[in-house]
Amino acid sequence: MRAVQRQDKNAFQQLMTRHLDDLFSYAIRLTRDTNNAEDLVQETWFRVWSSGSSYTAGRVKFSTWLYRILYNVFVDQYRRQQRSAAAIEDVQDDHELSDLQANAQLKDRLDCALKQLPNNQRAALLLFHQQGFSTREVAHIMHLNVRAAESLLVRARRALRVSLTQNIGDEESMP
Repeated sequence: MRAVQRQDKNAFQQLMTRHLDDLFSYAIRLTRDTNNAEDLVQETWFRVWSSGSSYTAGRVKFSTWLYRILYNVFVDQYRRQQRSAAAIEDVQDDHELSDLQANAQLKDRLDCALKQLPNNQRAALLLFHQQGFSTREVAHIMHLNVRAAESLLVRARRALRVSLTQNIGDEESMP
């Protein structure tokens, strides 16, 4: 990252190559739209290049800083869309529930349940379970304290569980 801070294009290219796939995967799960995800990732890398000097090695891991930038870009984009009354697409799935995804019907239920979660809960679940960030890192990325991040994850899991349980109960009562 120090080389990128000195505007070394080769170092920047290597950094992008190393993190691009995971970053894009997270962005597409946030937006469920390839074009929006590409825009998020492009803006994230633009900010890394133009604001690389704001990264301090040793303070946080580079990946935590990078995902925080992407999350901030996502929130900014969401707010712009809210102001213009455009709806944002929701997240597709959660890594922790990969066993449920083996069954297409259960995957549909999961997608539906995730759509019902507030954006901050969905983002926290994805950062923690899909991207593998610690609770402390999720807190840092989402501008929360650790206790607030823990609480957010607990509420998200509970809401997801309730929603999935209700969906199964509704389907069983159908003729």
